[in-house]
Amino acid sequence: TVTLFAYSGNRMVDKAVTNIEVLFPTTLEVTVLEYYDEYAVVDASVILYNNLDDWYDEYNPLVEGFTNQYGITTFSNLNEQRYYVDVWEEYHNNYILADEDVGFIETDVLFPNDMNYFIAYVDYVEPALKSEAKRDKRLKVIKIEKLNKREYKDKLESIEKKIEERKAAREKEEEL
Repeated sequence: TVTLFAYSGNRMVDKAVTNIEVLFPTTLEVTVLEYYDEYAVVDASVILYNNLDDWYDEYNPLVEGFTNQYGITTFSNLNEQRYYVDVWEEYHNNYILADEDVGFIETDVLFPNDMNYFIAYVDYVEPALKSEAKRDKRLKVIKIEKLNKREYKDKLESIEKKIEERKAAREKEEEL
C-alpha cells in the first residue's frame, strides 16, 4: 500500500491511497548436468534462443549466463514462451543430445511471474572432438545409429525429482 499526502500552505492536507502489486519476474533456473553421471557442470555457457532455427544457426541469442559451482544459472525478466537452451563448456555440450531429441534443449512454456526450472543435460566431449575449444555445431553426427537412442522422456522421472528438490531448497532459502 502506498499513501501520498499533499500539504498546502493553509494547513490543508489531502491523502491518496493505492495498492501496488509487485510481481515476481518470470524467471528460468537452468541446471546443467552431465547425462550419464549427472554431475554438475561448472562454468558452462548457457544461451537462450527464441526458436530452434536460431539455436541451430547460433543466431539472435537472447541472453547468456554461466553456471555456478552447483551447475546453475538463472535468467530473469523472460517472456511467457518456450526457449531453446544452448550449453557449451570446454569439455561438455548438448549438441548431440539435441540431435537425438529436441526435448533436451526445449523448455516448457514458462509460467509468468514465477520461478521456472529446466535441467539441461550435456555430453562429455573428448578433447579430440571439440573444435579448438570453442562452439561449433557444424561438427554434427549426420546419422546416429544406436540401439539405445537417448530420449528426453527417459530422463523425465529424474528431471521431475531434481526440480522438486530445487523448489524445496529455494523455499527453504526464502524462509531464512
